[in-house]
Amino acid sequence: MVYQGLPGIDTAEIIINNCILTDNTAQFGGAITFNSTYRDPTTLCITNSLFSDNYASNGGGAIYLPPINTSISYQIDNTIFDNNQVNAGSGGAIYDINNLTNWTFNRSAFTNNRIDSGDGGAIALWNQASNRTIRFLDTDFDNNWCSTDGGALGYIHEVEIANLSAIFESCRFQQNTGQFGAGGVFLLPR
Repeated sequence: MVYQGLPGIDTAEIIINNCILTDNTAQFGGAITFNSTYRDPTTLCITNSLFSDNYASNGGGAIYLPPINTSISYQIDNTIFDNNQVNAGSGGAIYDINNLTNWTFNRSAFTNNRIDSGDGGAIALWNQASNRTIRFLDTDFDNNWCSTDGGALGYIHEVEIANLSAIFESCRFQQNTGQFGAGGVFLLPR
């Protein structure tokens, strides 16, 4: 599934509910690439869904958000990301390099996701702008693996003025592996 914003439309809300996205393959975003060109905030809500056995050769085994400058709110609720894989790049399940994305994960699970050459076994977030919020509420990370940093979550922070608010509440990190650093969460200001 590739989503590309349409010119002349100001906002959008995309809802994926009770869906199974499995055994998909792409260069980026094995199941979904979300590329919005909207001028105003855009929302993507994923609820009660399963992303499993998806593969991307270069990033985002399940979901990829490319570098665009649109304010996007991702809300993921009661969704499972299992056994998604990336060969080289980042983000075994999710790779986000959009500067203006805010995430909320609620009652979700990331299990058995893997990246063979890169950061973030389950999730990789890359930030080059300011004021970004990520929230993880009652979310589990089990048995995710990456060859570098952040077996569960890799967050690379490029700009000194950027303001990251990372909230983890009632989350569980178990048996995640980062070959170089942080099996659980790797936060790197550069």
